[in-house]
Amino acid sequence: MLPKLVIFDVDGLMLDTEARWQEAWQIKGEQYGIPDLGKKTFLKCVGRNGAEVEAIIYEDLKDYENPLEILKEVRAYGSQLLDERIDIKKGLVELLEFLKSQSISIAVATATIKTTTYERLSRLHLLDYFDYILCGDEVQLRKPHPEIYQKVIEHFHVLPQEAMVLEDSYVGVEAAYRAHIPCVMIPDLAMPQDKQKQETMAIVSSLLDVIDLLKDEMINNQEPTMLTYIKETPYQLEWNVYHIQEITQELVQLYLQNDYNSIWLIACGSSFNGAQCAKPFLMKYLHCDVKVISPMTFVYSEHQMTDKDFVVVISQSGRSTNCIQALKLLKDMKKQAVGLTGCIDSPLKEYGDRVIDYSMGIEKVGYVTKGITVLSQYLMLFALEVSLKKGLTNQKDYQAIIEELKAIPSRHQIMQKQTKDFYQKHQCEMTSMDISFLIGFMQSYGIALEGALKMAETIKMPCMAYEAEEFVHGFNLQLTPRYTVWCIDGCLKGSQRLIQIYQAINSVTPHVYAITNSPDIDDDHAIRIPFEMTEPLLMPLYILPVFQIIAYQVSEELQTWNTHPRFSQFKNYIQTKK
Repeated sequence: MLPKLVIFDVDGLMLDTEARWQEAWQIKGEQYGIPDLGKKTFLKCVGRNGAEVEAIIYEDLKDYENPLEILKEVRAYGSQLLDERIDIKKGLVELLEFLKSQSISIAVATATIKTTTYERLSRLHLLDYFDYILCGDEVQLRKPHPEIYQKVIEHFHVLPQEAMVLEDSYVGVEAAYRAHIPCVMIPDLAMPQDKQKQETMAIVSSLLDVIDLLKDEMINNQEPTMLTYIKETPYQLEWNVYHIQEITQELVQLYLQNDYNSIWLIACGSSFNGAQCAKPFLMKYLHCDVKVISPMTFVYSEHQMTDKDFVVVISQSGRSTNCIQALKLLKDMKKQAVGLTGCIDSPLKEYGDRVIDYSMGIEKVGYVTKGITVLSQYLMLFALEVSLKKGLTNQKDYQAIIEELKAIPSRHQIMQKQTKDFYQKHQCEMTSMDISFLIGFMQSYGIALEGALKMAETIKMPCMAYEAEEFVHGFNLQLTPRYTVWCIDGCLKGSQRLIQIYQAINSVTPHVYAITNSPDIDDDHAIRIPFEMTEPLLMPLYILPVFQIIAYQVSEELQTWNTHPRFSQFKNYIQTKK
């Protein structure tokens, strides 16, 4: 059910004012010899009232003379910049038009004073879209107090659950939460943290995504879906890159305690696949062998380790019984039992000597999407930090990878769009898949493993992944025109061989597709990667959503979420979660 009322914040949400303010803070800071005034201090002030901003300034600029004079100059310069130009945020007009088309009431609740708010909205020809506007000088208490949102819903005589708030700031999200109004966060300068993830119904990349949320009826009390977390992933990836040292520090310190020759990553399911996606990157930047092994293979047979082997057990949920058994065995062998998890408050911490959070945030849907991508990234960030500290990578190359990692969130969003367009074009074929193979080399083999798992567990069809060359040495003999095959180009060694394999498969079945930029594959059978890659080993971070979205879209259309009735007996015999 659509909301009866949508309430918009202004600065940073509808209007790109925060970027102009940050520019003003940074420029004035540099004039006073304060290089981080715009990069750090300003971010603390976003969404705060005047008194709170002054308190922050006093604290951050306590070593400087006349901090309030600096603030006064910043405010004057920021106002000047905003008088010169204000841009509206992407998707704003489209969203407003959509809301009008659905006869949904539209309101503004902003901390900005009335005269400024009306002047800016009028200047940008937005004023007529809104049915009601409530400003900061018309309420007693500022966000994060819920007063402003409470007054708006009182004006429209709607219940909190019948409305929806759109916010970009921490204080705005908290205000909506305290007013008990469902809130969607569209982050501007400040990336969401665990608190915002708990206080919002969704976190999306732009106002255009809000239209998708409304169309998908992902509002009010409806449970999140795979798509919710696919859309959240870019923000977690971005946050993690900017906090690389903080989130990897514990694992990096453990690794640097010894001169290891190899790394063992013990994991199952999507965690196994995520480790496989990251494995080539780890091997390249750590100059060591990396072994990805399932927990029970480790427990039953392959546990002949030396002191030169660094062993990590990975469980996203922290509840996998086989991972717990692996940690128990490590302790029995008097080896260090290190666990890596996306849920630190889980049974895993009872069995590990050290259990580390890989900074995934929250994912409540069992069909893992955000978790595997963030795990792959975390392992790569860990490798990068160790590589720099051990002198295996110089500062220049390290920074180049960091810059490409910063571009990953936008690439993830681009590949979401590419996949949705591809799906619409091939909807009939996608919803008619019977048996599927996914093949690739190196990091693309990891993507193939996860793609096969995701489609098998959601669409409920036979779906298998193979290293590409292994596929053509026997498994290909069963091919018929009814089969679907996905070829994932790793854009490195083996790329040309993969294209040859694609062409061979195409001679048997028309249902063969590639994720590639090769001109040898026509557009009708390709999902293109429309950007330059400096380090193709980072590909899993933006190619994984391709199969996540296809799995979700097909499962949603065919309604294949439920298992066979007989499957209810399965858990009477085997428990996989503690």
